[in-house]
Amino acid sequence: KGEERRLIHPHLTTNEYVAMTMPGCRLFACSLYQQHCRVRSLVNLPPYPPLSTSIASIRRIPRPSNFHLRPYPLSFSSGSGQQQEDEQQQKSLEGNRHSKHVTVLIAGGGPVGILLSILLRRHGIQHVLLERDLDSQTSHPRAHYLNLRTLEILRSISNASPIDPYKKMWHVSPPSSEWRRFYFGYNVAKTADGGKGGKLGVSKHNVDYGRGISPVDSVGHLSQDSFVSVLRECAVTAKEEEVLNIIENLRGGDGDDDGTSETTLSVHTNCGVWNCDYLVACDGAHSTVRSLFLSGGDDVENRKDKGTKMRSQHLLNIHFKTSHSFNQQIKLSNPAMLYFIFNENMVGCFVAHDLSRGEWVCQVPYFPPYQSVEDYTPDVILKMLLAGLGMKHDANDMEEKIVVLGVRSWIMDSVVQSNYVLGRSCRVLLAGDAAHVFPPAGGLGMNTGLQDVHNLAWRLALASSSSPRNVFTKNILDAYGRERRPVAEHNAALSVRNYERTLEVARAAGLDANHPHLLMKAFREMPSFLLTDEQRSFFFSRAVEVGMAPLRALRGGGAYATLLRRRVEKVLENEGGLPLVFPQHELGFVYGCEEDDWSRHVDDTGPYVPELVMGGRMPHCTLSILRSNMDSVEKNFPGLIIEKDITDKNIAGTISTVDISMQLMQVAHSACSNRGQPCFTALIVEKNIIFAGSSLHRAQKIVEDQWQVSLPFVQIRNSTNDQKAQYLPNNSKCNKNDDCIENQIILTDCEGTWMQLLKEYEKKKKNITGQHLNRKQKVAMLIVRPDGHIGSVIWIPLWDSDNAQENYDMVKEDIDWERALDIAMTESVYGSNV
Repeated sequence: KGEERRLIHPHLTTNEYVAMTMPGCRLFACSLYQQHCRVRSLVNLPPYPPLSTSIASIRRIPRPSNFHLRPYPLSFSSGSGQQQEDEQQQKSLEGNRHSKHVTVLIAGGGPVGILLSILLRRHGIQHVLLERDLDSQTSHPRAHYLNLRTLEILRSISNASPIDPYKKMWHVSPPSSEWRRFYFGYNVAKTADGGKGGKLGVSKHNVDYGRGISPVDSVGHLSQDSFVSVLRECAVTAKEEEVLNIIENLRGGDGDDDGTSETTLSVHTNCGVWNCDYLVACDGAHSTVRSLFLSGGDDVENRKDKGTKMRSQHLLNIHFKTSHSFNQQIKLSNPAMLYFIFNENMVGCFVAHDLSRGEWVCQVPYFPPYQSVEDYTPDVILKMLLAGLGMKHDANDMEEKIVVLGVRSWIMDSVVQSNYVLGRSCRVLLAGDAAHVFPPAGGLGMNTGLQDVHNLAWRLALASSSSPRNVFTKNILDAYGRERRPVAEHNAALSVRNYERTLEVARAAGLDANHPHLLMKAFREMPSFLLTDEQRSFFFSRAVEVGMAPLRALRGGGAYATLLRRRVEKVLENEGGLPLVFPQHELGFVYGCEEDDWSRHVDDTGPYVPELVMGGRMPHCTLSILRSNMDSVEKNFPGLIIEKDITDKNIAGTISTVDISMQLMQVAHSACSNRGQPCFTALIVEKNIIFAGSSLHRAQKIVEDQWQVSLPFVQIRNSTNDQKAQYLPNNSKCNKNDDCIENQIILTDCEGTWMQLLKEYEKKKKNITGQHLNRKQKVAMLIVRPDGHIGSVIWIPLWDSDNAQENYDMVKEDIDWERALDIAMTESVYGSNV
C-alpha cells in the first residue's frame, strides 16, 4: 500500500532509528517498540500505551520547532474499527500539513540545483529549492574542475547578482601554479630512496588556453563543497526537506502533445506538500524523483550507454587534511592537482583540493564481494595514506599530521538517461547527475550538469509565461532533452576514453586493471564447496598484494624502476595519460546538428577554432563602445560586462559577444518593463546599413507580444566614423526620444574579427548550397538565444545602392518582420529541425 522508508534521527545513533512509512501503510513493530519509546522520550513526547498488538500504523505529526526532522508516533488498536480510525486520523493530520504552490520546484541543493535557482531568480520565476541534507553539500569534496564554458556562464550573471559568484570563485580558488600538473610516482612527497624519489612522470597542462577565444582566460580548480558555498551566497534560501512521493494532477485535458491541460504536481515531502507546475530533479545519480516516475527504480532499463560502455568500478573516497608543514613542503617541491600513486601498499589517486589548507581526497578502488568498505578500518586507511603521501609513522604526532574527515564509497559508471523529460504532461525534468553519470576523468560531470540548467532556465521562464505562442509547452521542454542529451553522450564517451587513458599509464607501471576482474571471475566460476566466502576473500586479497609487490622496486631504484619510468614517460610523451583541458568539447558543441556531426573528427585535446554555426556558441569577439555612447549604454543595459581599461581615447570600453543575451537581459529586480523576460539578441553585422528606430521598434513589439521575450538589437560597425548614425539623424519618422531607442546598441569591431567570421560563414554556406550571397543585396541578422547559442540567421534584403537613405527606406518599409521573426524564433526555441 505504500513505500517503507527509514530516516536516521540526528540525535540518535545508527541503531536508534525511527521506522517510517507512507500514510496508510502498516508494519510489524513489536521488535521496534522499545526503540520508539526511547525516541519519544528524547523528543519530549508522552510515553506509548502498553503494547496490545503486533500491528502498528505509523502516522505523521506536526514538526517540533526545535528539531531537524519530524518524529513519527505509533498508534495501537486491536478493534475492528482500526481502519476507520486510521482514516479519521489521517484526515486530521493532513489538515495540519502545509500545502503551497510555486511555479518551479527544484529537488536537490547541489551546485546544479543552486545555479538553476540563481538563473530562475533572474527571470523572476517563483521557485523553491529542496535539499534532504544541507550539511552534506558542504562537508565532503567531490568534483573540483570548472571548465571554460562553465566559467563563462558564471561571468555572464556576475553583474546582476548582489554577490558576484565569478569573482568570489576566483577569490577562494588556489592559484593555478599549484594545480596545473598531474604527477605519477611512488608517493606524493617523493621520499623514495631510489633515483628521482620514485617519480614516474609528470604531465603539464595549458590551463590558460582561453586567451583570445573566450572572455575567460583560464579554467578553474575549486572543490565542490567550496563552490556550493559560493553559489549559496547568491541563491535563494534552501529548505531542508526530503521528497517522498509525487502525484501528477491533470485537469481539463489528458496532457497529450498539445500541452494545453491544466497540470500540477503534488510533491509530498517529510515537512509538507508542495504544488508546482514544473519539477526539476537535480538530486543526484540515485535520484528519488526519477525513480518515482520510472518503474525501473534507478532507470536501468532506460539508461543509454551509446559509445560509453565500461565496467563499473567501486571506489572509496577518503577525505582528510594534512599538517601545515607538509602542505608547504608539497607546494614547494611537488605541486599538482592529481597524484597517481603506485606502491606496494596502495594504488590510488590523491586529489589536492587546496594545498594551502591541506585538503585532500584519496580515491582507492576495491572489488566487491571479495572486498568491502568494512575491510578499510581506521588503521588500514591510515597505513594507506601514510604510504601514499610518503610520511613516516609516528604515534606521538599522527593526529597533527593527518586528520581523516570522512570516508564514502561510490560506484564509477557511465550512464545517460534516455529521457530528460518525464511524466504524462512532460513537466518533470532531469538535470545534472540525475540525467547522466560520467567517470570523473576529465571533470565533465558537474560542468555538463551546470550547462544543463543554463539551457533549461530560460525554457522554464518561456514555458511558464502567458505567451500566445506558448501553447506547445511540451515541445519547448522536449527541445531541452533533444539538445542536451547528445552533449551528455559525447561527454560520457570522452570520460570513458579518459578513464582508459589512466589505465594505460597503470599498465605501463606494471599493473593491469583487468587482472582483479579476471580473478573475481575465476572465483565466481569455482564450485561453492571448494572454498567458503571468507576463504575466497582471503585468497583474493593475498593475490592483489602479490600483484602489487613488484612496485616495491620503485622505492629503491634499480633497473626495474628505470624500466617502469621509461615506459610511463613514453606514454606521456605520446599524448597518453589524462588530459586536463578539452577546448573543442568545452566550447565547440553544437545544438540541433546531425548526430556525431560536430565531434566525429574532433581531436579530444585539439584546439577550438571559432566559427559561426547554427546551434553553436556565439564566438568570442571584443567589441568597442565609443565614449560618446557610454552613458546611454550603461543606463539602458546595466548588466553589460564592460572592460574599461582602454588606452584608445575614442573608446570608453569593450565587451565580449559571448553570452551577450544574458548580459543584455533586464533582470527581474530592474525597473525595465520587460524585466525577467528571456532575452534574445538580434545581432546585425554590416558596415553601412542603418535601421530606423520605428522599424526596430516594430520588430521588438512583434516578438514581445507573440513570445513574451525581449529582443534588443545590436549593430556591429567596422569604423568608429559610423557611430554618429546610431539613432539616425533628427528625422520626423523616428523621434530620438522614442522608447525604441532604449533597446538597441551600436558597437564597433575595430579588429575586423566579426566581418571575417561572417565571410567564412558565407563561404561555407555557398559550398553547401551552391548559391553566392550578394552582400549588396542582403545583410545577415543573427538571433542569439538566452543561453548564448546562435538560434537562427535572417538574411535581410536591401537596395543595391550605397545611399544610406535608400537602404533605410527599404529596411523600414519592405521587411515582413512578422514572418521573418516567426521563423527565426521558432527555430531558436524549438530547434531548426521543427
